[in-house]
Amino acid sequence: MNTALACTRATDLERLARQVQKGGWGALRLERFRTGQEHGAFQRLLDARGRELDDAPFLRLYFGHEACEHLVPSFAEWDRVLGLASRLGLGLSAVLPPTYAAREDDVGRLLDRLAAAALPGFEVVCAEWGTVALVREHPGLAPVLGRLANRMKRLERWAVTRPGPDVRNLAGVTADGLLAEQVALLRRSPLGLGETRARLAAEGVAGIEFDPVPQGLDASALDLGPLALHAPWTYVTSGRACVTRALVEGGRPSLPEVRCPGWCRTRYVLADQPRPTASLVQKGNAVYQENVALLSEIPASVARAARWVIRPFL
Repeated sequence: MNTALACTRATDLERLARQVQKGGWGALRLERFRTGQEHGAFQRLLDARGRELDDAPFLRLYFGHEACEHLVPSFAEWDRVLGLASRLGLGLSAVLPPTYAAREDDVGRLLDRLAAAALPGFEVVCAEWGTVALVREHPGLAPVLGRLANRMKRLERWAVTRPGPDVRNLAGVTADGLLAEQVALLRRSPLGLGETRARLAAEGVAGIEFDPVPQGLDASALDLGPLALHAPWTYVTSGRACVTRALVEGGRPSLPEVRCPGWCRTRYVLADQPRPTASLVQKGNAVYQENVALLSEIPASVARAARWVIRPFL
């Protein structure tokens, strides 16, 4: 395994990357994270996996926003991070949100700029297949299918409170046996289906990103090629935070076709869940859940082979 640092702000990425290079992941213990939830999740990650992370080489930076088109960094920020990766001798993965038709030209211009930098080992993490197609138009950029495109059951409450199947009319079938088969199926990524595997190869996808999920991952993830695991946050879903703003502060949500005023960029929404599930945290237009406890469900072979993408800040 090797490790990577993910961040959405150039200034944070530069500061944290230098700290990790100098003192390992434990050097971030005293970092003043933005919320108690972030600090607690990262601390628990270090307690559980700190030695393992520090023993693995720190090789790569992740920069960008995977869920919101309004939070894509500016060209100036990209230039700063390109220079940072070069100076620190680290690989760079550009993280992009879903590409909507109205933004194809903007994404194309960004990819032109990134391709011109000719940084060795450059990757573009894509949230859907349309972005993969745009990346393929730029020689030198390797598309990676991001975790938003890897559609697996993620919500921890689903795994804890799922109802038992009704097997009264199924001869020779037990509820526990059927449930075990269902969970076994849901541990495998749908990207492993035959037609999808063929498309991964045809599109030149260089890697697949995974979240630790409550039902656990199957070792068949290794068959899909190079993979990455995200910690300590699992992506759950996306949605417009301005609806939450309207509920909290009054007023009406922003119109979808109008650039949002950015309320969600500086505020978090915490939704406490009944134990033993972790709390849901909404930042920007995405909802996340701490996954440190779920890391133990990952097969050792997958954990050793994967790149671990550490994202202290949401």
